[in-house]
Amino acid sequence: LCPESPSWLLSKGKTGEADAAFRWLRGHDADALKEFQDMASSYSPAGESQEPKPTLLQNISKKEFVLPLLILLVFFFTMQFSGVNIVAFYSISLMQTTIGSNINEYLAMLIVDLVRVITSLVACMLLRVVGRRPLAMLSGCGTTISLAGLSIFLYFQTSIPVYQNLSWMSLIFLISYIIFVGIGLFPLPWCMSGEIFPVATRGIGSGLTSSFNFISFFVVIKTGPSLFAAFGTNGTFMIYGIISLLGTLVLYMILPETKNRTLQQIEEAFRSGWRTSESKTPVAGPTEQSKA
Repeated sequence: LCPESPSWLLSKGKTGEADAAFRWLRGHDADALKEFQDMASSYSPAGESQEPKPTLLQNISKKEFVLPLLILLVFFFTMQFSGVNIVAFYSISLMQTTIGSNINEYLAMLIVDLVRVITSLVACMLLRVVGRRPLAMLSGCGTTISLAGLSIFLYFQTSIPVYQNLSWMSLIFLISYIIFVGIGLFPLPWCMSGEIFPVATRGIGSGLTSSFNFISFFVVIKTGPSLFAAFGTNGTFMIYGIISLLGTLVLYMILPETKNRTLQQIEEAFRSGWRTSESKTPVAGPTEQSKA
């Protein structure tokens, strides 16, 4: 059911097949036609270019590859080390620790899972209408506040008896955390990995960032129990909150806005040395409805 990528077909000089694949994916309206023409004009048919084809080493040394790679490494690091998978893998034990016996931990986990499913659906819609930068900043700030709030409340809960009867507050902070991390930090790096890498190096770029993500995933899951033992649940969540804050600050400085830009515009912008201050407002144009 899935055709070859039009960009890949154009890079191989298969213009006819690329046109058919693009029309199958985007339709036959004027905006789609204009976008395909812009895309096709950036490729030289196979065998016609007089310049030697760049080697893999040359391709991965270019700014349009290195800059997106660094951005996504920071994004995946922030996502994983904000504890997104800790809550999933150690959910029952975390529920027992954070909400105590006042609320059934299995019911609480069911609520959290339901919120996670709903948040995933909402995130799909938000990605269509909200820019990448504002969504990432909202998600990062909300995740940081939720983790810090949960950490502080758990500290008071173990120190001040009156807080022991407010277990529902822990559940609210956890739900808030799931919502905020689910609308941005979790889906955005995967979404942007298909947007910001050049066609020539998109495969290796996506492979490197995916590998880094799962290595980080492994490290977080394996170090989680040790952190809980050494710093307690409240201390561990505070550590994740600090990492989320630092990661969000770095992303604020380096994350470009890619919504409503074509893949060719994004690649050219990185080639020119994309300044984040110039990318906060998406570029509007005649093909706006058919852009990323």
